[in-house]
Amino acid sequence: MGLKNHLIHIMEVTEKLTFQEYWSSTKFAFKKPRYNGGLTRLYGDNIYYKSENGEFKQLQSFHSNQDGSTHDGHLLKDTNGKYVLSSTNFWYFGDRNFLVPEKYIPVCSKVRDTQIIKDQDLALDFVEWIKGNYPSGIIGFPINWKEHRQLNLLL
Repeated sequence: MGLKNHLIHIMEVTEKLTFQEYWSSTKFAFKKPRYNGGLTRLYGDNIYYKSENGEFKQLQSFHSNQDGSTHDGHLLKDTNGKYVLSSTNFWYFGDRNFLVPEKYIPVCSKVRDTQIIKDQDLALDFVEWIKGNYPSGIIGFPINWKEHRQLNLLL
């Protein structure tokens, strides 16, 4: 799809929780997938919790196998960190992503991940540029939702 150097999401981390804190918090209960809600409820990301023996379990979700069973690859990749990062100050561009200006590419992650930024001044300049050019919040839909939009399933 050729999205090299395109910005899909940027956020200021405003809360850091363990997976179990995220799972147990009433504040984030709405992020658990529900199959009787609209598409955004179906794609909730509060899907990992620890069993009584301390092993991670995966709620049936878009990260599960097609039959609803646990997808071991997603479970291992998604839970390899210690924390869930949350934000009340974010920009999600999704299908309205844009090519990052050349000047700011050095402060952008090359993969879908976080990155330790060495040039804090350039990073802060980039954030100010984003703030000056885009409203915060959800700006576009996830790229793979095109087929759902065509079927009017986004509610």
